Order: sequence, then C-alpha cells, then structure tokens
Amino acid sequence: MTVIAAMTAFYMFRLYYGIFWGSERASSHSDKNLEAAPCHPHESPLAMTFPLMFLAAVTCGAGFIPFGHFISSNGESYSIHLDPSVAITSVVIAIISIAIATWMYKNAKQPVADSLAQQFKGSAQSCLSIVSILMIYTSSLHIRLSSVASLLLLHGGTVM
Repeated sequence: MTVIAAMTAFYMFRLYYGIFWGSERASSHSDKNLEAAPCHPHESPLAMTFPLMFLAAVTCGAGFIPFGHFISSNGESYSIHLDPSVAITSVVIAIISIAIATWMYKNAKQPVADSLAQQFKGSAQSCLSIVSILMIYTSSLHIRLSSVASLLLLHGGTVM
C-alpha cells in the first residue's frame, strides 16, 4: 500500500504542477486544421456538469450511511481495522513523494525532469514496445482461451 501511496502522490502532484503551474499548452482542436482558432478554457456544458453534481450530492449523502453496522456475508457485523503503523508509513511516504514531485516539477524550467527524460529516453521507448507486445499477446491468449472454453462447452465438457 505504501508503494501505491507514493506513486499516486507523485503522479497527482506532477499533474497538478503541470496543469496549474506549467506553461500554457493550448492549441487548436485539430492538428490538421492549422488555421483553426486556438482553444480557450471554458466551463463544461450542463450535460457534463449535471451528472457530476448529482454524483457529488449522492457521494456526500452516502458518507453518512453507517456501512459498518450492516451484516457481512458471514453473518457478522462488518468492522474496519486500521493498522496505525501502515497508515502513518503510507502518509509519510506520500508526503515524501509530494516533496520530490514539487522539487522536480514546480518551476517553469524543470532541469531534473528534463535530464531524466533524456537519460531514459531509450528505456521509455523500450518499455512502451514491451507493453505493446504484452497487450497483443494477452489479448490473443484471451481469444484462444475463450475459443477453447467455447469448444469444451459445446461438446459437453466443463471449464474448471
């Protein structure tokens, strides 16, 4: 859990500094139409904001429902046990990750991030290639396994 806290905190503050502290990167909606007017920030239409407002209201209301008093699948009351050492460690690691992201991305010039991007440029491209290959392999494996399962079920076999 502490690794997840570290990665989430670092990435979210990287996004925060890129969006709110970084330089403006607005361009036209279409790269093909270079003469199009550039994008400008604007409020979303009601078709997008209303569902978000509805979900926010439902979420605020759901926070007051005492889920711990409901019965779980084994018939006992559900209770949450919080281990203070894990919680404190995760919070400390998250704060350290936020500090690292602040050090790397807060300023307009980002020499640390730029040097890391140049240093690992080939590695990043290799990782993307490996991920692409793995995605193709797993999707083809899924297709093959589902085909075998279908054949077994058609011929009266079981898939267990």
